[in-house]
Amino acid sequence: MGDLQLDSIFGRSPSPPPAAPPKYESYTYKGRELKIRLESFHPLWAHYLWNASRVFCNYLINNNLCKGKSVCELGAGAGLPSLVSALEGADKTVVTDYPDEPLLNNLRINVGECLEENAQNKIKVEGFVWGSDIANLLAANNGNKFDILILSDLVFNHSQHNSLLKSCKGLIAQGGQCLVFFSHHRPHKAKEDMGFFDKAAEEGWIVERVVEERVGVMFEEDTGDEGVRATVHGFKLTL
Repeated sequence: MGDLQLDSIFGRSPSPPPAAPPKYESYTYKGRELKIRLESFHPLWAHYLWNASRVFCNYLINNNLCKGKSVCELGAGAGLPSLVSALEGADKTVVTDYPDEPLLNNLRINVGECLEENAQNKIKVEGFVWGSDIANLLAANNGNKFDILILSDLVFNHSQHNSLLKSCKGLIAQGGQCLVFFSHHRPHKAKEDMGFFDKAAEEGWIVERVVEERVGVMFEEDTGDEGVRATVHGFKLTL
């Protein structure tokens, strides 16, 4: 992901707390509780289960998008949408994040704890830096590009829009779709968030809004319009 400029992402530095055990949050999948393991702290903000990921999963399920498809998630954090894609019958799911071992190990633990063996065999965890060589991701999908790309709550990282789009263009199969869900955590930066889609359109992507759902704010103490911060937006990009 390159230079993440962590101090400026949400207007405050994610200073590490004292060492603590991992925590768990839940997502209910068709009556079954998935307990999603989160590190007590991670500087890439992977210690939260973001609202966008929950809405993302509902969208995947309600639209029956994953069965028989190949799926790749970028910047997965705890990997909830990838877990759901595997449960929904994806032929192959490649779940990726920055190549930091604690982060990748947490993803492996979630795969092992949330999925049955047959689904585990169809999902692979890979380290990946946005904009870098995609060969390992394609190799994980038998050399093929992906039917569905998942980008959940990533567009706040404005400095990485070009790198994300480069990776998406390289990874998407003909006729595939890139799904981008997010909230404006900093309302005063909403225009910069949306700049991702301006750049996508300039590069030939067709951009379509598919979701707008108010679900609640992530951080009560943050400033800015609460209605803006509480809303999850979802877009579909196709070439």
